[in-house]
Amino acid sequence: MPAHASQSATASAARPTRAVRRRLIAQDGVVMPLTMMVMLVATVLAGIAINAGIVAARSTSRDASAKRAVAAASAGVKTTIYQLNMLQPAADQCVRRDPQTQALSAVDVEASGWCEPSTEQIDEEASYTAYASEATTVTSNGQILSRRTIVSAGVVNGVKRRAKVTVESLTGVPIFSDHDAVVSLDSITIQNTVHVDGNVASNGNITLKNSAEVCGNAIAGPGKSVTFDNEAHLCPGYTAQQATSSYVLSPVDQGNAPTQNNNSRIGGLDPWTSKGSSSYNAATRTLNIQDQTTLTFTGDIYSFCKINVQNDGQLRIGVRPPGAAVRIYMDSPENCGGSSGMGSVSFSNSSGIVNLNSQPTTLQLYLAGSSNKATSATFDNSFATSMVLVIYAPNSTINLTNSGHVVGAVAAKTIKLSNSAQVTWDSNAGTLSSSSVLRVYHRQEWIDCTADPPTSAPDSGC
Repeated sequence: MPAHASQSATASAARPTRAVRRRLIAQDGVVMPLTMMVMLVATVLAGIAINAGIVAARSTSRDASAKRAVAAASAGVKTTIYQLNMLQPAADQCVRRDPQTQALSAVDVEASGWCEPSTEQIDEEASYTAYASEATTVTSNGQILSRRTIVSAGVVNGVKRRAKVTVESLTGVPIFSDHDAVVSLDSITIQNTVHVDGNVASNGNITLKNSAEVCGNAIAGPGKSVTFDNEAHLCPGYTAQQATSSYVLSPVDQGNAPTQNNNSRIGGLDPWTSKGSSSYNAATRTLNIQDQTTLTFTGDIYSFCKINVQNDGQLRIGVRPPGAAVRIYMDSPENCGGSSGMGSVSFSNSSGIVNLNSQPTTLQLYLAGSSNKATSATFDNSFATSMVLVIYAPNSTINLTNSGHVVGAVAAKTIKLSNSAQVTWDSNAGTLSSSSVLRVYHRQEWIDCTADPPTSAPDSGC
């Protein structure tokens, strides 16, 4: 190739290179600002991300504190209820805890109608302040109740949550309201050919199945329902209803019955008839009535850990003076050694109770029961004779099956009625005094309040 051609080619190749260099040199003033802008945007985005993380962390921390504040307020409510139940103050009294000795004492309600506030530091971050009101008497579902208001504020890391709680306790008369033959705290199913002459009430649902018949109102708990299957029905003139508040069954108050009772009369002043293999063990307070044996109670107060009656055995209640009652207390299984069957009653195989008095209040059967161990009163295949009594078992199950027939009233945590069992309300049951139940407050309603009361009244803002 000629030399001048090679030089020409070299010059042509150099021209684009120089042109590119000139363009790049011309853009030097643009690259730097772009780079700085990109870095600025990256910094801003990073800041936004960090800030979002901080906000989220703070929100999570506040949510956690809010939940703990609710728990602290709940602890204040529970502690206040516990103290009221332990000390049993009068309606116009409060419970005060000495900050030094921690001893509880009853003091008068303040002029405002509220008790002096109680403050407790739960841990380094959480505390509560709780107020209790004086007690008022109200009538609900025919029951006469003692009602108090508790306002409790929980504080955690400066976050406050406040609640107003209504608590109620059974007090006065009657335990059984007008025409309530069956009262169950749990849902209840009545089936087969069961017949109830009186109201059936529950804090849960009520289900009538098969040919079950209730000649009374069926009263389900608040927000619960009454359902009918097959030919089950209410007698004409009665309706399915929903209670506006829950029924209250306070614990049994045995007093000194476990140690001061008339059990020593058994086999002496309380005679056996054809004793056979029947027995009473004073050490374990266990009563067995077997094989057509009859035992007649003539005392006033009896306390047992276990009663077993079967095979045509009979427990008789002797004729009582007007207004006098036989009270049979079944102690809690924890007080009876805790073995199987303790705290329970069983009647089976044509056995039953013969009350020689016409009023059901002359025989009162109380089951203390337990929240940890199952206890029950079972009447299975009882003889045709009606058993005149009232049964109160707030922590136990009542089983009434086959031909068992109770005249009076039954109240229990759980009630099971089946086959041809019957319960017939007796108006005398409505006069039963609550002397054998404790005044124990139960929570009925929880209302959230503003964090701080707008006025000096503890329940303002609720």
